[in-house]
Amino acid sequence: MTIITLLHRNVLHQAAHDEPYLKRYHSIELTLLDHYRQLYQLLPIYEVLEEKLKAKNFTYQLPEKHRYLLARSDEIRNDLMFLRPRVLSQGGECVLTLESTHLYLKAIEAMTSDHDIFIHFLVRVLGDMFGGNGLKKCMTDLCQAQHLAAEKAVNFYTFKEGSLKEFSQWLNEFAFEKETVDAPAKTAFQYNIDILKALETTRKTFVNVTPDLSWMDDSASALPTLGSITKNMNTFFKAHKKEIVCGSVLLLGTAAFTLNQYYKNMSK
Repeated sequence: MTIITLLHRNVLHQAAHDEPYLKRYHSIELTLLDHYRQLYQLLPIYEVLEEKLKAKNFTYQLPEKHRYLLARSDEIRNDLMFLRPRVLSQGGECVLTLESTHLYLKAIEAMTSDHDIFIHFLVRVLGDMFGGNGLKKCMTDLCQAQHLAAEKAVNFYTFKEGSLKEFSQWLNEFAFEKETVDAPAKTAFQYNIDILKALETTRKTFVNVTPDLSWMDDSASALPTLGSITKNMNTFFKAHKKEIVCGSVLLLGTAAFTLNQYYKNMSK
């Protein structure tokens, strides 16, 4: 049985795919901030895994043609750099590494078994390679709807044509036993599930209003158009309608009181 089949049949494989945070990618609720927050968690995970696999004495040395898989963190950084100025107004400056992510990082750093480290890497990278096209399309549609250069936001989910097939063929050269794969794979899936759950439970703390930032795109005009300004004003009003109404009532009340006092003084 191939390693890909073993991972696919793992008891927690489907559970990870069914997490609400991932499923949101296929809904109209998806925001740039949602994607930014997930990439922010993936970056340190890939960094520590890549460092482990790049060690000269690591058992499973990737052939040169697959070494690009040890630079996924660079692609994540590129996406984050592009997305960051576009999510700041949505709470992007408050995005932090979650506690569940810290726990996973500590677990990976403490691993001494090359076999287990490799399984954790495969759970992560194969998941991104298999599901990458779907998530890439979701993000591309979202970016295009906001007049953003989509290709600058999906570097992480962009793979060379045929890369998955070639990588799978190389993996098939190894003889992995179910008994040695199930435990580390289950642990890897569980850590990733915990991160997705944490992303979901903390999502409500962020403002999920996506303003029109098309004027920031390199291909767009250097200045905002009247249409984008109007759209942003409408978005702001909808998001802060209650505060605006309350403020207006308070302002009118203050004005009425001031006028009343003025006329009282005039009549004396």
